[in-house]
Amino acid sequence: LASMGIYLSAPNKTKVNHDGETDRLIYGSTEMQGWRNSMEDACITEQLEASASGKDRYLFSVFDGHGGNQVAEFARDNFVKELVANKNFIEENYEAALTETFCKMDELMRTPEGEAQLKTYNKDGDSNGFTGYASMDSLSEIAFCCGC
Repeated sequence: LASMGIYLSAPNKTKVNHDGETDRLIYGSTEMQGWRNSMEDACITEQLEASASGKDRYLFSVFDGHGGNQVAEFARDNFVKELVANKNFIEENYEAALTETFCKMDELMRTPEGEAQLKTYNKDGDSNGFTGYASMDSLSEIAFCCGC
């Protein structure tokens, strides 16, 4: 496929699937690069540790890269660790936990360690941002959060 600026001459339709299954839920996602020169998005489909009250918990997230892959991949690689350490997550206040974790991603990227980690993802030499969407499901309640 030939490159035309930030776009390919034809879409890359190769798909990458992520899936999982428990005794109560089957889940999955599919990524496709499309017209961009490189894949800019990242996702999480993960069963998390059960809550203190015994509820199963799942995180489904899409991080839509804007102009590159770095920030989306940084969020994918750091989001779960920060979410499960969040006080509101521990207290099962998922909407607040998701919102605070998106804000935490911004804070972490601005640290020297975060800047160094971002550079490790650099495929195209550009810096970028992302729009994130996350759904937290405990099978009895669902929390949604979007962050930019």
